[in-house]
Amino acid sequence: MSAIETEIRRGRESKCSKLKRYITVEPVTLAINVPYCLLVICLQNLTLEKACRVNLGYTDLVCDNMMNKAMNNINCGDVFQLQQSLLKNNFTNFDGSDGTVRSNDDHDFNMDVCSAELESQKLGSTINAYTAPFVAVIGVLIVLFWGNWSDKSGKRKPCILVPLIFEFLGQLVALIAAIFMKQLTMEFNAILGAIIRAIGGGWSLMGIGLFSYLTEVTEEKDRVFRFGVMYQLYPIVTICTLPFSGIFYQYFGYIKLISLCMLINFLGVLYIIFILEEVKPSAVKSNIENQSPETELTDMLTESQSCKNATAAIESAAIESPAITESNKCRNAIKDCAMVIVRKRSGNGRKIVCMALAIAGLLQVLEHESENEYYFVRTKLNWEALEEAPYAAYGSVTSFIGNILMLVVMSKYLKMSDTILAIISSSFTALSKLICITVTTTFMLYVAKTFDIFYGIPSLTVRSIVSTVVDNTEIGKIYSMMGVLENISQFIFVPIYTNIYKYTVDFFPNAYFICSFVVITFVSILCWIMHYWVRTHAGTDELTATESMCNKKLNTDVRLQNESDSDE
Repeated sequence: MSAIETEIRRGRESKCSKLKRYITVEPVTLAINVPYCLLVICLQNLTLEKACRVNLGYTDLVCDNMMNKAMNNINCGDVFQLQQSLLKNNFTNFDGSDGTVRSNDDHDFNMDVCSAELESQKLGSTINAYTAPFVAVIGVLIVLFWGNWSDKSGKRKPCILVPLIFEFLGQLVALIAAIFMKQLTMEFNAILGAIIRAIGGGWSLMGIGLFSYLTEVTEEKDRVFRFGVMYQLYPIVTICTLPFSGIFYQYFGYIKLISLCMLINFLGVLYIIFILEEVKPSAVKSNIENQSPETELTDMLTESQSCKNATAAIESAAIESPAITESNKCRNAIKDCAMVIVRKRSGNGRKIVCMALAIAGLLQVLEHESENEYYFVRTKLNWEALEEAPYAAYGSVTSFIGNILMLVVMSKYLKMSDTILAIISSSFTALSKLICITVTTTFMLYVAKTFDIFYGIPSLTVRSIVSTVVDNTEIGKIYSMMGVLENISQFIFVPIYTNIYKYTVDFFPNAYFICSFVVITFVSILCWIMHYWVRTHAGTDELTATESMCNKKLNTDVRLQNESDSDE
Protein backbone atom coordinates (compact mmCIF):
# COMPACT_ATOMS: atom_id res chain seq x y z
CA MET A 1 0.00 0.00 0.00
CA SER A 2 2.84 2.34 0.83
CA ALA A 3 4.46 1.58 -2.52
CA ILE A 4 1.23 2.55 -4.32
CA GLU A 5 1.01 5.78 -2.33
CA THR A 6 4.62 6.49 -3.20
CA GLU A 7 3.90 6.04 -6.91
CA ILE A 8 0.83 8.28 -6.67
CA ARG A 9 2.89 10.90 -4.86
CA ARG A 10 5.61 10.67 -7.51
CA GLY A 11 2.97 11.02 -10.22
CA ARG A 12 1.58 14.11 -8.56
CA GLU A 13 5.05 15.55 -8.15
CA SER A 14 5.84 14.92 -11.81
CA LYS A 15 2.60 16.64 -12.87
CA CYS A 16 3.33 19.57 -10.58
CA SER A 17 6.88 19.86 -11.85
CA LYS A 18 5.63 19.67 -15.44
CA LEU A 19 3.04 22.38 -14.74
CA LYS A 20 5.72 24.51 -13.09
CA ARG A 21 7.96 24.02 -16.11
CA TYR A 22 5.18 25.16 -18.45
CA ILE A 23 4.36 28.30 -16.44
CA THR A 24 7.08 30.76 -17.41
CA VAL A 25 5.99 34.12 -18.83
CA GLU A 26 2.25 33.77 -18.22
CA PRO A 27 2.39 35.60 -14.84
CA VAL A 28 4.13 38.48 -16.61
CA THR A 29 1.19 38.73 -19.00
CA LEU A 30 -1.15 39.05 -16.05
CA ALA A 31 1.12 41.62 -14.38
CA ILE A 32 0.89 43.97 -17.36
CA ASN A 33 -2.65 43.21 -18.63
CA VAL A 34 -4.56 43.42 -15.36
CA PRO A 35 -3.36 46.95 -14.44
CA TYR A 36 -3.86 48.11 -18.03
CA CYS A 37 -7.52 47.02 -18.01
CA LEU A 38 -8.22 48.36 -14.53
CA LEU A 39 -6.75 51.77 -15.39
CA VAL A 40 -8.43 52.28 -18.77
CA ILE A 41 -11.23 54.46 -17.38
CA CYS A 42 -9.27 55.84 -14.44
CA LEU A 43 -6.55 57.44 -16.59
CA GLN A 44 -9.01 58.92 -19.07
CA ASN A 45 -11.02 60.45 -16.24
CA LEU A 46 -7.82 61.79 -14.70
CA THR A 47 -7.04 63.59 -17.96
CA LEU A 48 -10.54 65.06 -18.18
CA GLU A 49 -10.64 66.17 -14.56
CA LYS A 50 -7.23 67.86 -14.66
CA ALA A 51 -8.21 69.63 -17.88
CA CYS A 52 -11.33 70.94 -16.15
CA ARG A 53 -9.77 71.97 -12.84
CA VAL A 54 -6.31 73.18 -13.88
CA ASN A 55 -6.08 73.93 -17.60
CA LEU A 56 -9.55 75.42 -18.05
CA GLY A 57 -9.93 76.77 -14.52
CA TYR A 58 -13.53 75.76 -13.83
CA THR A 59 -14.77 75.73 -10.23
CA ASP A 60 -14.64 72.59 -8.12
CA LEU A 61 -18.43 72.30 -8.11
CA VAL A 62 -18.61 72.42 -11.90
CA CYS A 63 -15.85 69.83 -12.29
CA ASP A 64 -17.37 67.57 -9.63
CA ASN A 65 -20.66 67.57 -11.51
CA MET A 66 -18.87 67.08 -14.82
CA MET A 67 -17.15 63.94 -13.56
CA ASN A 68 -20.38 62.63 -12.03
CA LYS A 69 -23.33 64.14 -13.87
CA ALA A 70 -25.68 61.75 -12.08
CA MET A 71 -25.09 63.85 -8.95
CA ASN A 72 -27.66 66.37 -10.20
CA ASN A 73 -29.15 64.26 -12.98
CA ILE A 74 -27.56 66.42 -15.68
CA ASN A 75 -28.02 65.25 -19.27
CA CYS A 76 -25.95 67.39 -21.61
CA GLY A 77 -28.00 66.40 -24.63
CA ASP A 78 -31.13 67.81 -23.03
CA VAL A 79 -29.25 70.86 -21.77
CA PHE A 80 -27.97 71.80 -25.22
CA GLN A 81 -31.39 71.27 -26.79
CA LEU A 82 -32.92 73.56 -24.19
CA GLN A 83 -30.19 76.13 -24.79
CA GLN A 84 -30.99 76.22 -28.48
CA SER A 85 -34.68 76.78 -27.79
CA LEU A 86 -34.16 79.60 -25.29
CA LEU A 87 -33.32 83.14 -26.29
CA LYS A 88 -33.05 84.58 -22.81
CA ASN A 89 -32.78 83.02 -19.35
CA ASN A 90 -33.70 84.59 -16.02
CA PHE A 91 -32.28 81.86 -13.77
CA THR A 92 -30.49 82.90 -10.62
CA ASN A 93 -26.74 82.48 -10.88
CA PHE A 94 -25.03 80.15 -8.42
CA ASP A 95 -22.53 81.87 -6.15
CA GLY A 96 -21.27 78.73 -4.35
CA SER A 97 -21.13 80.48 -0.95
CA ASP A 98 -23.64 78.28 0.88
CA GLY A 99 -22.52 74.97 -0.65
CA THR A 100 -26.01 74.26 -1.97
CA VAL A 101 -26.17 71.69 -4.76
CA ARG A 102 -28.14 73.07 -7.66
CA SER A 103 -31.03 71.16 -9.19
CA ASN A 104 -31.39 70.40 -12.88
CA ASP A 105 -33.64 73.47 -13.23
CA ASP A 106 -30.64 75.79 -13.02
CA HIS A 107 -29.94 75.93 -16.72
CA ASP A 108 -26.95 78.26 -16.44
CA PHE A 109 -25.16 75.94 -14.06
CA ASN A 110 -25.94 72.90 -16.21
CA MET A 111 -24.59 74.74 -19.24
CA ASP A 112 -21.35 75.40 -17.35
CA VAL A 113 -21.04 71.69 -16.54
CA CYS A 114 -21.69 70.59 -20.12
CA SER A 115 -19.43 73.27 -21.57
CA ALA A 116 -16.66 72.10 -19.24
CA GLU A 117 -17.22 68.55 -20.52
CA LEU A 118 -16.88 69.56 -24.17
CA GLU A 119 -13.89 71.85 -23.64
CA SER A 120 -12.07 69.20 -21.58
CA GLN A 121 -12.66 66.60 -24.28
CA LYS A 122 -11.39 68.96 -26.97
CA LEU A 123 -8.25 69.61 -24.97
CA GLY A 124 -7.73 65.88 -24.43
CA SER A 125 -8.17 65.21 -28.15
CA THR A 126 -5.63 67.92 -28.97
CA ILE A 127 -3.06 66.36 -26.64
CA ASN A 128 -3.62 62.92 -28.19
CA ALA A 129 -3.16 64.35 -31.67
CA TYR A 130 0.16 65.93 -30.71
CA THR A 131 1.62 62.98 -28.79
CA ALA A 132 0.65 60.08 -31.08
CA PRO A 133 3.23 60.77 -33.85
CA PHE A 134 6.08 61.12 -31.35
CA VAL A 135 5.03 57.97 -29.51
CA ALA A 136 4.91 56.04 -32.79
CA VAL A 137 8.40 57.14 -33.88
CA ILE A 138 9.95 56.52 -30.46
CA GLY A 139 8.32 53.10 -30.26
CA VAL A 140 9.69 51.98 -33.64
CA LEU A 141 13.24 53.12 -32.86
CA ILE A 142 13.28 51.54 -29.41
CA VAL A 143 11.90 48.23 -30.66
CA LEU A 144 14.45 48.07 -33.50
CA PHE A 145 17.32 48.70 -31.07
CA TRP A 146 16.19 46.19 -28.46
CA GLY A 147 15.28 43.60 -31.08
CA ASN A 148 18.75 43.73 -32.64
CA TRP A 149 20.42 43.66 -29.23
CA SER A 150 18.35 40.68 -28.12
CA ASP A 151 19.24 38.71 -31.26
CA LYS A 152 22.92 39.55 -30.90
CA SER A 153 23.21 38.76 -27.19
CA GLY A 154 20.68 35.93 -27.02
CA LYS A 155 19.09 37.47 -23.91
CA ARG A 156 15.30 37.70 -23.77
CA LYS A 157 14.52 38.69 -20.17
CA PRO A 158 15.47 42.36 -20.64
CA CYS A 159 12.92 42.65 -23.45
CA ILE A 160 10.27 41.51 -20.96
CA LEU A 161 11.57 43.45 -17.98
CA VAL A 162 12.13 46.88 -19.54
CA PRO A 163 8.52 47.46 -20.76
CA LEU A 164 7.15 46.43 -17.37
CA ILE A 165 9.51 48.80 -15.53
CA PHE A 166 8.58 51.71 -17.77
CA GLU A 167 4.90 50.87 -17.43
CA PHE A 168 5.45 51.11 -13.67
CA LEU A 169 7.11 54.51 -14.17
CA GLY A 170 4.20 55.65 -16.35
CA GLN A 171 1.80 54.73 -13.56
CA LEU A 172 4.04 56.58 -11.11
CA VAL A 173 3.61 59.71 -13.24
CA ALA A 174 -0.17 59.24 -13.10
CA LEU A 175 0.01 58.80 -9.32
CA ILE A 176 1.97 62.04 -8.92
CA ALA A 177 -0.54 63.82 -11.15
CA ALA A 178 -3.41 62.51 -9.03
CA ILE A 179 -1.76 63.56 -5.78
CA PHE A 180 -1.10 67.07 -7.08
CA MET A 181 -4.47 67.36 -8.79
CA LYS A 182 -4.69 71.16 -8.72
CA GLN A 183 -0.99 71.90 -9.14
CA LEU A 184 0.00 69.91 -12.26
CA THR A 185 -1.66 70.36 -15.64
CA MET A 186 -3.05 67.53 -17.73
CA GLU A 187 0.03 67.64 -20.00
CA PHE A 188 2.13 66.23 -17.15
CA ASN A 189 0.42 62.83 -17.10
CA ALA A 190 -0.93 62.76 -20.66
CA ILE A 191 2.31 63.58 -22.47
CA LEU A 192 4.99 62.47 -20.01
CA GLY A 193 3.22 59.20 -19.25
CA ALA A 194 2.81 58.34 -22.95
CA ILE A 195 6.44 59.16 -23.77
CA ILE A 196 7.77 57.12 -20.84
CA ARG A 197 5.78 54.07 -21.95
CA ALA A 198 7.00 54.54 -25.53
CA ILE A 199 10.64 54.71 -24.38
CA GLY A 200 10.09 51.38 -22.63
CA GLY A 201 8.98 49.74 -25.88
CA GLY A 202 5.42 49.14 -24.75
CA TRP A 203 3.42 46.21 -26.04
CA SER A 204 5.65 45.69 -29.09
CA LEU A 205 8.85 45.12 -27.12
CA MET A 206 6.96 43.03 -24.59
CA GLY A 207 5.75 40.83 -27.46
CA ILE A 208 9.30 40.37 -28.73
CA GLY A 209 10.43 39.26 -25.29
CA LEU A 210 7.47 37.01 -24.49
CA PHE A 211 7.29 35.08 -27.74
CA SER A 212 11.06 34.89 -28.23
CA TYR A 213 11.36 33.45 -24.73
CA LEU A 214 8.57 30.95 -25.34
CA THR A 215 10.16 29.86 -28.62
CA GLU A 216 13.44 29.04 -26.94
CA VAL A 217 12.15 27.28 -23.81
CA THR A 218 9.36 25.27 -25.46
CA GLU A 219 9.77 22.09 -27.45
CA GLU A 220 8.72 22.28 -31.08
CA LYS A 221 5.73 19.98 -30.63
CA ASP A 222 4.32 22.17 -27.83
CA ARG A 223 4.89 25.62 -29.30
CA VAL A 224 1.57 26.03 -31.09
CA PHE A 225 -0.31 25.15 -27.91
CA ARG A 226 1.80 27.47 -25.74
CA PHE A 227 1.47 30.36 -28.18
CA GLY A 228 -2.27 29.77 -28.48
CA VAL A 229 -2.63 29.91 -24.70
CA MET A 230 -0.60 33.12 -24.60
CA TYR A 231 -2.72 34.78 -27.27
CA GLN A 232 -5.95 33.87 -25.49
CA LEU A 233 -4.80 35.21 -22.13
CA TYR A 234 -5.35 38.81 -23.22
CA PRO A 235 -9.06 38.54 -24.12
CA ILE A 236 -9.72 36.36 -21.08
CA VAL A 237 -8.05 38.86 -18.74
CA THR A 238 -9.90 41.69 -20.47
CA ILE A 239 -13.26 39.98 -20.01
CA CYS A 240 -12.55 39.27 -16.34
CA THR A 241 -11.15 42.67 -15.34
CA LEU A 242 -12.81 45.36 -17.49
CA PRO A 243 -16.22 45.11 -15.78
CA PHE A 244 -14.52 46.00 -12.49
CA SER A 245 -12.57 48.99 -13.84
CA GLY A 246 -15.48 51.39 -13.33
CA ILE A 247 -16.43 49.89 -9.96
CA PHE A 248 -12.86 50.07 -8.65
CA TYR A 249 -12.54 53.64 -9.90
CA GLN A 250 -15.71 54.68 -8.06
CA TYR A 251 -14.74 52.83 -4.88
CA PHE A 252 -10.99 53.47 -4.61
CA GLY A 253 -10.49 56.73 -6.48
CA TYR A 254 -7.37 57.68 -8.41
CA ILE A 255 -4.64 57.31 -5.82
CA LYS A 256 -5.63 53.96 -4.33
CA LEU A 257 -6.43 52.33 -7.69
CA ILE A 258 -3.19 53.49 -9.32
CA SER A 259 -1.25 52.33 -6.25
CA LEU A 260 -2.89 48.90 -6.47
CA CYS A 261 -1.94 48.58 -10.14
CA MET A 262 1.61 49.71 -9.39
CA LEU A 263 1.83 46.94 -6.78
CA ILE A 264 0.73 44.35 -9.36
CA ASN A 265 3.33 45.66 -11.81
CA PHE A 266 6.02 45.62 -9.14
CA LEU A 267 5.25 41.99 -8.32
CA GLY A 268 5.67 41.23 -12.02
CA VAL A 269 9.07 42.93 -12.00
CA LEU A 270 10.15 40.87 -8.98
CA TYR A 271 8.95 37.69 -10.70
CA ILE A 272 11.04 38.45 -13.79
CA ILE A 273 14.17 39.29 -11.80
CA PHE A 274 14.15 36.50 -9.22
CA ILE A 275 12.02 33.65 -10.59
CA LEU A 276 12.03 33.75 -14.40
CA GLU A 277 15.21 32.13 -15.66
CA GLU A 278 17.12 33.49 -18.63
CA VAL A 279 17.28 31.23 -21.68
CA LYS A 280 20.51 29.42 -22.37
CA PRO A 281 22.60 31.17 -25.03
CA SER A 282 23.36 27.85 -26.70
CA ALA A 283 19.70 27.45 -27.61
CA VAL A 284 19.42 30.78 -29.40
CA LYS A 285 20.87 29.85 -32.77
CA SER A 286 18.81 26.71 -33.31
CA ASN A 287 15.63 28.48 -32.32
CA ILE A 288 16.27 31.39 -34.66
CA GLU A 289 16.72 28.99 -37.55
CA ASN A 290 13.48 27.20 -36.77
CA GLN A 291 11.34 30.23 -35.95
CA SER A 292 9.48 30.89 -39.21
CA PRO A 293 7.01 27.95 -39.28
CA GLU A 294 6.00 28.54 -35.67
CA THR A 295 5.63 32.25 -36.27
CA GLU A 296 3.30 31.49 -39.15
CA LEU A 297 1.11 29.19 -37.09
CA THR A 298 0.87 31.50 -34.12
CA ASP A 299 0.07 34.55 -36.18
CA MET A 300 -2.88 32.61 -37.64
CA LEU A 301 -4.21 32.25 -34.08
CA THR A 302 -3.84 35.86 -33.01
CA GLU A 303 -6.50 38.55 -32.84
CA SER A 304 -5.74 42.06 -33.08
CA GLN A 305 -7.62 44.00 -30.28
CA SER A 306 -5.41 46.26 -29.59
CA CYS A 307 -2.57 46.03 -29.30
CA LYS A 308 -1.51 43.44 -30.71
CA ASN A 309 -0.82 42.81 -34.45
CA ALA A 310 2.34 44.93 -34.24
CA THR A 311 3.57 42.61 -31.47
CA ALA A 312 3.54 39.52 -33.69
CA ALA A 313 4.96 41.42 -36.65
CA ILE A 314 7.95 42.95 -34.90
CA GLU A 315 8.49 39.73 -32.97
CA SER A 316 8.93 37.80 -36.18
CA ALA A 317 11.29 40.41 -37.60
CA ALA A 318 13.37 40.48 -34.46
CA ILE A 319 13.79 36.71 -34.29
CA GLU A 320 14.69 36.35 -37.92
CA SER A 321 17.27 39.17 -38.09
CA PRO A 322 20.33 38.01 -40.07
CA ALA A 323 23.79 37.93 -38.56
CA ILE A 324 25.30 40.98 -40.23
CA THR A 325 27.39 43.93 -39.16
CA GLU A 326 25.74 46.49 -36.89
CA SER A 327 26.34 49.42 -39.24
CA ASN A 328 24.44 47.88 -42.17
CA LYS A 329 21.78 45.98 -40.24
CA CYS A 330 18.93 48.49 -40.49
CA ARG A 331 19.65 49.35 -44.11
CA ASN A 332 19.83 45.72 -45.21
CA ALA A 333 16.71 44.85 -43.22
CA ILE A 334 14.73 47.59 -44.98
CA LYS A 335 16.10 46.48 -48.35
CA ASP A 336 15.20 42.83 -47.71
CA CYS A 337 11.66 43.76 -46.66
CA ALA A 338 11.20 45.90 -49.75
CA MET A 339 12.48 43.14 -52.03
CA VAL A 340 9.95 40.71 -50.56
CA ILE A 341 7.18 43.05 -51.71
CA VAL A 342 8.41 43.89 -55.21
CA ARG A 343 10.02 40.65 -56.35
CA LYS A 344 8.27 38.61 -59.02
CA ARG A 345 6.16 35.63 -57.97
CA SER A 346 4.22 32.97 -59.79
CA GLY A 347 0.63 33.75 -60.71
CA ASN A 348 -0.89 36.60 -58.70
CA GLY A 349 1.55 36.21 -55.82
CA ARG A 350 2.99 39.72 -55.92
CA LYS A 351 -0.43 41.34 -56.29
CA ILE A 352 -1.77 39.32 -53.36
CA VAL A 353 1.14 40.37 -51.15
CA CYS A 354 0.68 44.06 -51.99
CA MET A 355 -3.08 43.82 -51.49
CA ALA A 356 -2.64 42.08 -48.13
CA LEU A 357 -0.32 44.84 -46.93
CA ALA A 358 -2.79 47.50 -48.05
CA ILE A 359 -5.65 45.76 -46.22
CA ALA A 360 -3.55 45.32 -43.07
CA GLY A 361 -2.69 49.02 -43.03
CA LEU A 362 -6.30 50.08 -43.54
CA LEU A 363 -7.56 47.73 -40.84
CA GLN A 364 -5.19 49.30 -38.36
CA VAL A 365 -6.91 52.64 -38.96
CA LEU A 366 -10.00 51.32 -37.15
CA GLU A 367 -7.96 50.72 -34.00
CA HIS A 368 -7.69 54.47 -33.47
CA GLU A 369 -11.41 54.84 -32.81
CA SER A 370 -10.61 54.00 -29.21
CA GLU A 371 -8.96 57.41 -28.80
CA ASN A 372 -12.44 58.97 -28.88
CA GLU A 373 -14.75 56.18 -27.69
CA TYR A 374 -14.95 57.17 -24.03
CA TYR A 375 -15.38 60.84 -24.90
CA PHE A 376 -18.12 59.96 -27.38
CA VAL A 377 -20.26 57.93 -24.98
CA ARG A 378 -19.92 60.61 -22.29
CA THR A 379 -21.17 63.26 -24.71
CA LYS A 380 -23.74 61.39 -26.77
CA LEU A 381 -25.18 58.98 -24.20
CA ASN A 382 -24.30 60.79 -20.96
CA TRP A 383 -22.38 57.76 -19.70
CA GLU A 384 -20.07 57.59 -16.73
CA ALA A 385 -17.42 55.07 -15.70
CA LEU A 386 -19.98 52.51 -14.47
CA GLU A 387 -21.68 52.43 -17.90
CA GLU A 388 -18.49 52.36 -19.99
CA ALA A 389 -16.84 49.42 -18.21
CA PRO A 390 -19.59 46.81 -18.96
CA TYR A 391 -19.76 48.02 -22.57
CA ALA A 392 -16.03 47.52 -23.06
CA ALA A 393 -16.25 44.07 -21.49
CA TYR A 394 -19.21 43.23 -23.74
CA GLY A 395 -17.09 44.12 -26.76
CA SER A 396 -14.35 41.75 -25.61
CA VAL A 397 -16.86 38.93 -25.06
CA THR A 398 -18.48 39.33 -28.49
CA SER A 399 -15.08 39.48 -30.19
CA PHE A 400 -13.95 36.34 -28.37
CA ILE A 401 -17.13 34.51 -29.40
CA GLY A 402 -16.79 35.78 -32.97
CA ASN A 403 -13.27 34.44 -33.25
CA ILE A 404 -14.33 31.00 -32.09
CA LEU A 405 -17.34 31.00 -34.42
CA MET A 406 -15.31 32.05 -37.44
CA LEU A 407 -12.20 29.95 -36.89
CA VAL A 408 -13.81 26.78 -35.57
CA VAL A 409 -17.23 26.61 -37.24
CA MET A 410 -16.88 28.50 -40.51
CA SER A 411 -13.24 27.79 -41.25
CA LYS A 412 -12.69 24.30 -39.90
CA TYR A 413 -16.09 22.63 -40.31
CA LEU A 414 -17.70 24.59 -43.15
CA LYS A 415 -14.35 24.84 -44.98
CA MET A 416 -14.82 28.49 -45.96
CA SER A 417 -11.79 30.11 -47.55
CA ASP A 418 -9.82 32.83 -45.80
CA THR A 419 -10.92 35.46 -48.30
CA ILE A 420 -14.61 34.62 -47.78
CA LEU A 421 -14.11 34.95 -44.02
CA ALA A 422 -12.49 38.34 -44.57
CA ILE A 423 -15.39 39.49 -46.76
CA ILE A 424 -18.02 38.36 -44.24
CA SER A 425 -16.27 39.88 -41.24
CA SER A 426 -15.49 43.21 -42.94
CA SER A 427 -19.11 43.46 -44.13
CA PHE A 428 -20.40 42.95 -40.58
CA THR A 429 -17.98 45.61 -39.32
CA ALA A 430 -19.15 48.03 -42.04
CA LEU A 431 -22.75 47.50 -40.91
CA SER A 432 -21.67 48.13 -37.33
CA LYS A 433 -20.03 51.44 -38.24
CA LEU A 434 -23.13 52.48 -40.19
CA ILE A 435 -25.23 51.94 -37.06
CA CYS A 436 -22.69 53.88 -34.99
CA ILE A 437 -23.12 56.89 -37.28
CA THR A 438 -26.80 57.04 -36.31
CA VAL A 439 -26.48 56.02 -32.64
CA THR A 440 -28.74 57.96 -30.28
CA THR A 441 -29.42 55.41 -27.52
CA THR A 442 -27.51 52.89 -25.43
CA PHE A 443 -29.42 50.03 -27.03
CA MET A 444 -28.31 51.08 -30.53
CA LEU A 445 -24.67 51.20 -29.43
CA TYR A 446 -24.88 47.67 -28.04
CA VAL A 447 -26.51 46.50 -31.28
CA ALA A 448 -23.63 48.06 -33.22
CA LYS A 449 -21.09 46.27 -31.02
CA THR A 450 -22.95 42.99 -31.56
CA PHE A 451 -22.68 43.34 -35.34
CA ASP A 452 -18.96 43.98 -34.86
CA ILE A 453 -18.56 40.44 -33.52
CA PHE A 454 -16.04 39.46 -36.23
CA TYR A 455 -13.90 42.58 -35.81
CA GLY A 456 -10.49 40.87 -35.54
CA ILE A 457 -10.97 38.28 -38.29
CA PRO A 458 -9.87 40.28 -41.40
CA SER A 459 -6.42 40.94 -39.96
CA LEU A 460 -6.09 37.28 -39.03
CA THR A 461 -7.15 35.99 -42.45
CA VAL A 462 -4.85 38.41 -44.27
CA ARG A 463 -1.89 36.96 -42.39
CA SER A 464 -3.02 33.45 -43.21
CA ILE A 465 -3.37 34.29 -46.92
CA VAL A 466 0.08 35.87 -47.07
CA SER A 467 1.64 32.82 -45.42
CA THR A 468 0.42 30.65 -48.32
CA VAL A 469 1.95 32.93 -50.97
CA VAL A 470 5.41 33.72 -49.60
CA ASP A 471 8.18 31.36 -48.58
CA ASN A 472 8.76 30.47 -44.94
CA THR A 473 11.97 32.52 -44.96
CA GLU A 474 9.97 35.62 -46.00
CA ILE A 475 7.16 35.46 -43.46
CA GLY A 476 9.01 37.47 -40.84
CA LYS A 477 9.82 40.21 -43.35
CA ILE A 478 6.19 40.47 -44.51
CA TYR A 479 4.96 40.68 -40.93
CA SER A 480 7.61 43.31 -40.26
CA MET A 481 6.21 45.43 -43.08
CA MET A 482 2.76 45.03 -41.53
CA GLY A 483 4.20 46.26 -38.25
CA VAL A 484 5.71 49.28 -39.99
CA LEU A 485 2.36 50.06 -41.61
CA GLU A 486 0.64 49.82 -38.24
CA ASN A 487 3.02 52.37 -36.73
CA ILE A 488 2.65 54.64 -39.75
CA SER A 489 -1.11 54.34 -39.28
CA GLN A 490 -0.78 55.55 -35.69
CA PHE A 491 1.42 58.41 -36.86
CA ILE A 492 -1.17 59.60 -39.41
CA PHE A 493 -4.65 58.59 -38.30
CA VAL A 494 -4.65 59.27 -34.55
CA PRO A 495 -4.38 63.02 -35.27
CA ILE A 496 -7.04 62.67 -37.98
CA TYR A 497 -9.51 60.90 -35.69
CA THR A 498 -8.92 63.20 -32.74
CA ASN A 499 -9.25 66.34 -34.86
CA ILE A 500 -12.45 65.10 -36.50
CA TYR A 501 -13.94 64.56 -33.06
CA LYS A 502 -12.60 67.86 -31.74
CA TYR A 503 -14.22 69.93 -34.49
CA THR A 504 -17.54 68.04 -34.66
CA VAL A 505 -18.28 67.24 -31.01
CA ASP A 506 -20.41 70.38 -30.64
CA PHE A 507 -22.96 69.39 -33.28
CA PHE A 508 -22.30 65.80 -34.49
CA PRO A 509 -20.01 63.70 -32.24
CA ASN A 510 -20.75 60.59 -34.36
CA ALA A 511 -18.85 62.10 -37.30
CA TYR A 512 -15.62 60.17 -36.79
CA PHE A 513 -17.49 56.91 -37.43
CA ILE A 514 -17.98 58.08 -41.02
CA CYS A 515 -14.22 57.80 -41.51
CA SER A 516 -14.28 54.25 -40.14
CA PHE A 517 -17.24 53.32 -42.34
CA VAL A 518 -15.49 54.56 -45.49
CA VAL A 519 -12.30 52.68 -44.60
CA ILE A 520 -13.97 49.35 -43.79
CA THR A 521 -16.18 49.58 -46.90
CA PHE A 522 -13.06 50.04 -49.00
CA VAL A 523 -11.50 47.05 -47.19
CA SER A 524 -14.52 44.91 -48.12
CA ILE A 525 -14.08 45.85 -51.78
CA LEU A 526 -10.37 45.00 -51.63
CA CYS A 527 -11.22 41.64 -50.02
CA TRP A 528 -13.49 40.82 -52.97
CA ILE A 529 -10.68 41.67 -55.39
CA MET A 530 -8.20 39.59 -53.41
CA HIS A 531 -10.69 36.70 -53.36
CA TYR A 532 -10.64 36.67 -57.17
CA TRP A 533 -6.85 36.92 -57.27
CA VAL A 534 -6.41 34.08 -54.76
CA ARG A 535 -8.74 31.82 -56.75
CA THR A 536 -6.89 32.44 -60.01
CA HIS A 537 -3.55 32.17 -58.20
CA ALA A 538 -4.55 28.75 -56.84
CA GLY A 539 -5.40 27.63 -60.37
CA THR A 540 -2.03 28.88 -61.60
CA ASP A 541 -0.23 26.96 -58.87
CA GLU A 542 -2.08 23.78 -59.76
CA LEU A 543 -1.23 24.25 -63.44
CA THR A 544 2.41 24.92 -62.58
CA ALA A 545 2.53 21.83 -60.38
CA THR A 546 0.98 19.71 -63.15
CA GLU A 547 3.45 21.03 -65.72
CA SER A 548 6.31 20.35 -63.34
CA MET A 549 5.17 16.76 -62.83
CA CYS A 550 4.78 16.27 -66.58
CA ASN A 551 8.24 17.67 -67.27
CA LYS A 552 9.71 15.51 -64.53
CA LYS A 553 8.02 12.42 -65.97
CA LEU A 554 9.19 13.34 -69.47
CA ASN A 555 12.78 13.79 -68.30
CA THR A 556 12.63 10.45 -66.51
CA ASP A 557 11.34 8.70 -69.65
CA VAL A 558 14.07 10.29 -71.75
CA ARG A 559 16.75 9.27 -69.27
CA LEU A 560 15.49 5.68 -69.20
CA GLN A 561 15.36 5.61 -72.98
CA ASN A 562 18.94 6.86 -73.20
CA GLU A 563 20.10 4.26 -70.70
CA SER A 564 18.32 1.55 -72.70
CA ASP A 565 19.97 2.71 -75.92
CA SER A 566 23.39 2.76 -74.29
CA ASP A 567 22.92 -0.80 -72.98
CA GLU A 568 22.07 -1.99 -76.46
